[in-house]
Amino acid sequence: MESPDLELNNGATVMIINSLGIKGNISPRAKSFLEYVNDRIVRDAFTQEIADEVTRLKRSSAVRRQYMLLEMKLHDARMDGREEGKIEAETSTALDMLKDKEPLTKIVKYSRLSEEEIYALAQANGLTVIE
Repeated sequence: MESPDLELNNGATVMIINSLGIKGNISPRAKSFLEYVNDRIVRDAFTQEIADEVTRLKRSSAVRRQYMLLEMKLHDARMDGREEGKIEAETSTALDMLKDKEPLTKIVKYSRLSEEEIYALAQANGLTVIE
């Protein structure tokens, strides 16, 4: 499905292809490429060239280092996302409990926020902390 109204504003053209799709006509070269992507089967000189380059890159220590760095950055990003999600959940819990006029000790216990954080959250949302 084409989305001509979708603009990425980065100068890139993006094409998403289902490599196992059965609809539409594609060139023999594209078909050969997709078969290589799916099954690593080399059918012609074009896919042999791709296979050779993949092998060369896999043997490159510089590429392996770059890949490991990328994996580390992705791991860090996932961990940051988890931490952000945890903070959001804690804040949401505390906010709901403040709205329900739960006592401070109970909010601390269940939200895992500090008393100072709960007071700040209450103030930012115009709520009162029940001692």
